Order: sequence, then structure tokens, then C-alpha cells
Amino acid sequence: LVTPGISSVEQPSFELGKLAAKLFIETAHNSDNVQQTENILPVKLIIRESSMRKKILTLLPLLLVLGMFCEARKIKVSTQVALTSAAASARPGDTILLKNGEWKNAVIELRCQGTEKNPVVIKAETNGKVWFTGVSSIHLGGSFIVAEGFNFVNGYAGKTAVMEFKAGKDLANNCRITQCTIDDFNNPLRMQENSWVSFSGKNNRLDHCSFVDKKNMGTLLVVNLDTDASRENFHSIDQNYFGRRLPLASNGGEIIRVGLAQHCQFISNTRITGNLFEKCDGETEVISIKSGANIISGNVFDQCQGSVVLRHGDNNIVQENLFFGRGKEATGGVRVINRGQWVINNLFYESRGEGFKAPLSIMNGVPNSPPTRYVQVTDALIANNSFINCSPISLCEGSDKERSLTPANTLFLNNTFANQRDTAVMNIHDDISGISFIGNSRGFETPPVEGEIFTQGFTEIAIPQNLSATFTADTKNAVVISDSIRQVAKSRGVNLPTHSPGFDANSVFTRVLKNATSRAGAGWYRPKVEKKITTNVNCKNATELIRAIESPGAVHINLTGTFYEIDRPLKISKKVTLSGKRQPAIKIKNGNNTSLFIVSGNGSLTIKNISIDGSQIKSKNFIESDSTGSSNHFNLAILNCTITGLSRGQGCENIVFVHKNTLADSILINYCVFQNNSANLIMMTEEIEDKGYYNAEKIVIKRNFFEAHNGFLVHLYRGGVDESTLGPDFLFADNSMDKPVASMAGPLIKITGVQQSQITGNFFMVADTAQTQIVYIDKVRARHLLRKNILPFHVHKNEYVREQETIKQ
Repeated sequence: LVTPGISSVEQPSFELGKLAAKLFIETAHNSDNVQQTENILPVKLIIRESSMRKKILTLLPLLLVLGMFCEARKIKVSTQVALTSAAASARPGDTILLKNGEWKNAVIELRCQGTEKNPVVIKAETNGKVWFTGVSSIHLGGSFIVAEGFNFVNGYAGKTAVMEFKAGKDLANNCRITQCTIDDFNNPLRMQENSWVSFSGKNNRLDHCSFVDKKNMGTLLVVNLDTDASRENFHSIDQNYFGRRLPLASNGGEIIRVGLAQHCQFISNTRITGNLFEKCDGETEVISIKSGANIISGNVFDQCQGSVVLRHGDNNIVQENLFFGRGKEATGGVRVINRGQWVINNLFYESRGEGFKAPLSIMNGVPNSPPTRYVQVTDALIANNSFINCSPISLCEGSDKERSLTPANTLFLNNTFANQRDTAVMNIHDDISGISFIGNSRGFETPPVEGEIFTQGFTEIAIPQNLSATFTADTKNAVVISDSIRQVAKSRGVNLPTHSPGFDANSVFTRVLKNATSRAGAGWYRPKVEKKITTNVNCKNATELIRAIESPGAVHINLTGTFYEIDRPLKISKKVTLSGKRQPAIKIKNGNNTSLFIVSGNGSLTIKNISIDGSQIKSKNFIESDSTGSSNHFNLAILNCTITGLSRGQGCENIVFVHKNTLADSILINYCVFQNNSANLIMMTEEIEDKGYYNAEKIVIKRNFFEAHNGFLVHLYRGGVDESTLGPDFLFADNSMDKPVASMAGPLIKITGVQQSQITGNFFMVADTAQTQIVYIDKVRARHLLRKNILPFHVHKNEYVREQETIKQ
């Protein structure tokens, strides 16, 4: 991989070129004895002069040309027009400096040719001080181009990538993007898909850049393998910081994807090394490998709800990475599919994912699988990895009628498990006779030997505080790795450990951790710190309430009046908290609007410690999400409130309604009383395309009392067969009902495609005990717990529902 320099181009001396030009011109004017051959370049001059002059004149045209073409320029530009002109005329060695400040709606396309020693450089006057806003992007097409020091904020790129190693049809080769940042640079609508970085061509590098808060659809960074010109590319993605990515509630929320399913039989040779991934929770695949011969090495994954997934393609290597789950739910590690995958010398610390999301998941395959489905795991090497206080790894994961091919010719060698939290360290879902277990050990306490899986045990392990130092385990010697495996490792550029079983902490841990935490990302970048200042106001009437909600900044509103007549929807686009007194109830009146409250992206509405008489509310929804489909998430909480009188007859059909394409991080309804309402509690049923989309990551309904409620309680819909998301996660716990609750035509609770749910400790009292009142519908595997409920009705269950201690009345 050629890596052009990033520092400012120094001005070379051009005296030789200028002298050559002067001598050539003078000789041409003063000599009558010069004869020229037909070809000008290279030129051979036949002269009747001294031999010295003859040599000089023979070299003059070449020196002249060199002088013309190696004269590097520093070109400072302050407008888009000047930038376009400079880019069009750029030549090897030129540096185009963009003046510090805001560049709005700037689209940079560089189509030029630099050289290894004299790249074309386009950079900020001062790194980090050039802000691209509005609809802006940068595209490199050509060779040996360096882009440096740009900051993309307060805008989006539209359908294109923000930074692309391609300009139109011109691919980039031997180009570099460094010291740049993309921060919350999202298309305004969630379903408008694009990537932030797109690789094409060969030998390109992305390094020392920072990426934070991608929210709209689309993988953050993609490596394209569309044509031969972009395959076997040897790209390098190194020393970057990949920060927070909230759950996308859809497939496509990866941080990095190398290839597509249709490229799985091509070799990419992409290197992903020395990066820091922190709280990357977009979906279950943080890195998705869909091509062959890639290396993922020396990275740190800190509290990421996802894994490095070797989804398609063969002979990939995952080595010397640190996976820090820190006890966070659904934090993963590595998932293995296909042939020849090696997972070597990695540390997994407190990773708590399960199933597909386990710290290590080795999948079953599909018989006669097309390359784009689930190819059987064969010729895999899982060696010298350490799993400390992790949830169980998963072998033969995904075993079912279709995925029935178990791993074959797989070596599980010198791995170490230390666990003070779980009784089991692995879950086995099918026949593991195709996996050879050699030299693996288990602790903390002296473990029982589990057949041929664990042949050794150890009793002590020193784990560093705050993961700031190395650790050691008291184990026996490792099993010697065979010469044949070492020869294969050498051919693949892998140095296999020779120490005791488990992760080679002494030689790897400190180096990888220091590199990722102190060197990854743009050196000038500092995450923005939001000032959390909340204004407290008292509002005794609707005019004051509207004014407070429409004012800038977060606000806590204390409702001191008893009657509020609202003439338009209250739009929540910031953090708003409403509170008051439980008695007397506040009466609210409004017209035939779509809703009383509209919560938009970036909005957060909390209603707490208040009683509301809704008998004069005529809007269709008490609270609804913004229907435009913002890429920003919202939050909603109703806490310790009493809500009465909402009536379908008056026009109010739903207490909470979430529109298609919008997404809540959480919806909480806790410690509330709902009396004499004829309206549905929560409805999220508009994502009907069956593509795995849903509208809330977490829904919690806990310790509420429903009296004479006439309407559905919860209907959630996530359709399709996608298995890449973590949510929705639904909790309905410790709720009770009095006076028969009616659900009209349909069940009280209907959850379709919900990934995990708990309905526990509830007392149900319904008007129609003959009707099915809880319905589970799943097309892919899910986790449902139905426990300690009093149920006077039938439940429609499937194989994913675990029912315990139900009391029938």
C-alpha cells in the first residue's frame, strides 16, 4: 500500500530547470549550426561545438520539461469557483489550501494525477477549521491524491457518499483521506439511504478520521467490488474513530461493509486495523465481511452491540482485537460462516450477547447453499482467544431444518475461558464432531473436564483494573501448533502465538489498547459537549404553555392552571417535561386536530405527576410521532399520571400512535392510572412492507392500573425475516386491571416480529374470556417470556414463547 505524505508540500528548488530553459533559448538564437531530428521529445541535438556544450544541449529539453512539471504550487482558495478552477488545473505536487471557515453546499471533485513522491494535496488551511455544511461532499478520481483536515457538520450529502474514492466514472488509486471528521451529517429523512465513505479503485487509505452519530439508512463505510478495477484492492482503513451509532431499527446499520453478497467469491484484501469502535449499536453487524482475504486486526470494540461478522467470502482473518463488552447487553464478538476463516489471539471481556450475537458464534450452514446464503463452516481455526466473564459462546448456531450442516474440519485450539458469572461457557446446538478441541482451558475455579472440549483448568487470573494493564493466567503449557498450520499461517501473514493458552496479553494488549485509544481518529477533533440547561416555568393557561414549548432550549413546565384550551397541536422538538398536581385533574380541550402532542425527531416529551381529564379532547391521537420520518430519534415517557375520559366517540382513538418511518429510542408508561378510556394505549402498526423495520427500540409498560378500559393495549409490528436487529424489546410487567377490559375486535396485546419480550406478573381481567387476548407472531427466532400472569383467556403462542407459572382464572 502506497501512502502519500500528508504534510504541506515543500517548495523544491527550480533553479536547474530555469537555467536549462535559459541556456536552451540562448543557444537556439545564437547558433547557426543546430540541426534537429524529427522527434521533439526526447530530442537529440547534433551540434558542432565543444563536447561539454554538446552534453548540455542534449539534456536541455528534458530538463526544461522536468522543470515545467515538478514545480509544485500552493494555491489558496476561498470560493467554490476558485476551488473548481484550482482542482481542474492541479498537477503533481500542488497543494490546494481551503480558507478557514464555512463552505456551504460545496461539492469537490478532484480528477487529477499525482505521483508517489508528489501527490496532489487538497487540505484545510488549518485542520478542523474548514466546515462543510449544507449539501456537501468530496470525490477523488485519479491517482495519488490526498484530502486532509475537513469537518462535515450541519448538513448531508444527499444520495452520494460524503467522502468517495471515485469521481463520476473515474476511480481513485493510491489516494488518501486523513484527519477528517463527519459528525451527525445525516439526510433529514431516516429512509433516505447513503453512506458516509465509499471505496472504489485500489490501494486507497482512510486514516485518522472520526465518525460520529450516523442516523439515516445506510452503512457508514462501504468497500465496493463492482468491477475488477476495485477487487484485490489492498485498501487500508486504519487509525480511525467510529463513535456512537444508535440502533437503526433496520438492516443496513453496519459501520463497515466489505463487498456485497453477490461479491462473496471475489477477493478484496482490505485491511481494517488499529481502529476504535465505541458504542456502535446500529445493528448486529458492526463489521460485515462479504468478500475474501480480508484482515481485521488490532482494533478495539468498546461496548458495541454487534459483532465482526464473516458473513460471506472465504479466508478472512480476525486477529489481535480487543472486544470490551463491559457487561452491556447484546455486546458481541465474532460470527463465523463460510470456509477458511481464522479467529486468532483475540480478547473478549464481559461481552454479553447471546445466539447470533454471542462473543463467538460458529454457524450451521445450508446444504447445497448458494454462495449468498449460509455456506458451511469448514477449515476454520479458532486459536488462542480468551473469554473473560462473557456470556456463553455459541456452536452450531442457527441450527434448524434449513441450516442443518454442522461445522467441519474446524480446529478449536488453545482457547481460555474464565467466568465467575455463568455456569456454562458455551451453548451447543447441534453435532460438534466436526470441531477438534485441543489444549483449551477453563477457570476461575477448578473446572470439571467437559469431555474433550476442556483438557486443562486453572485457578487464578489477574484482571487489571479499568483494563489498563496486562493480565496473566496460571495455566499449563499450550499445545504445540503443528508445522503444517504454521506454514499456512505464514503464507497468510499470520504469526501464531507460542505461549500458554489464551490471548497473548503481554505482547499485544497494551500495544493495541494504547494505539486505539490515543492515536485513532482526527487529532484535532473533540466531541461536542452539549450544555444541558433546563428552564423551569409555571404556566397557568394555554397561551403560556404554547409559548414555553415554542421557546428555545429544554424546559420543565409546571402546569398551575385547571383548564387549557389548545387551538393547535403542541409540537415537541426539544426536551420538554410537563408536571403538575395529581389533584384536581387538569381539563384539556382541543379541536379536531390529528393530535394534542406531536413529538418530532430530537424531541423528548415527559409527562409526570399529573392528572388529565381528556373528555374534551377531540384529536385522533393524544400523542403521536411526527409523520415526516425524521432521521433523528425521539423519546416519550408518561410517569405517575392519571388519564381519564379519552373517548373514541369524541374522536380520540389512540393514546400513543407512532407513524411509519419514525423511531423512538424508548417509550415508557409507568406507575399510571387509566380510567374510563375508550382508546388504544399504544399502536405501532404501519411498517407493513415486511423489511424488518420497526418504530421503537424499547417499549416499557410497567406497574399501571387499567379500569374500564375499552381498546387495545399494545399492538406492535415488525414484519419480514430479517435477523440483523436487536429490537424491538418489549416489557409489559406488573400491571393490573379492574372492571372488565374490552379490546373490541382483536386481542389486547399483539406483537409481530418483536425480537424479545417479557409479559410478566400481570393481572388480566377482560370482558370476553373466550377471545384470544395475547398473540405472538414470529417468522424468525425470537425470545419471549410469559411468566407469573393471571390469565382468564387463551394465548396464541409459538415455539419461541417460554411460559412459566401461569395462573388460569
